[in-house]
Order: sequence, then structure tokens, then C-alpha cells
Amino acid sequence: MKKQKKQINQSKPKKEESAVTLKDLIDPKLMKLLKEQQDQLKVEEERRKEEEEQRKREERRLKEKNKSFEELLNDSGMNWKEFK
Repeated sequence: MKKQKKQINQSKPKKEESAVTLKDLIDPKLMKLLKEQQDQLKVEEERRKEEEEQRKREERRLKEKNKSFEELLNDSGMNWKEFK
């Protein structure tokens, strides 16, 4: 029983050790550089998403433009048999 209690007490982290964070250890210049890179990556990701969406819109437009008459009739919601 005594051994188990000693092991439990030893495994608890001290408050002083857990107070130091990674942010405290990193140089402020390096932190600024990392923030700038993060912002730059966000901008690039947004630009890439916009380009992808534009490409998809253009693809849909070209597909719609190149549809045959049969495909246009099939896509139409009207019941063309009523108009015979």
C-alpha cells in the first residue's frame, strides 16, 4: 500500500512546471513569423478554393452548353407527352 501511494504522489505534475508554456519558450520574433506564415497560408487556401469553385462553375456551364436535344428534354420538368 505504501509503495502505491508513493508512486501516485510522484506522478502528479507540479504547478510550477506546468505554468511554462510553449508560447513562453518561443522567441517573439519567431512567433510573429509563424503568425505571418499562418495568415499567408489561410489566404492561399481561400484563393485555391475560389479557383476550384470557378473551375467547377465553368465545367458545369460547358457541360450545359454541349447537351444534346434529347438530354435537354430529359432534364426538363415538363411532361411533353401532354403536348402531342
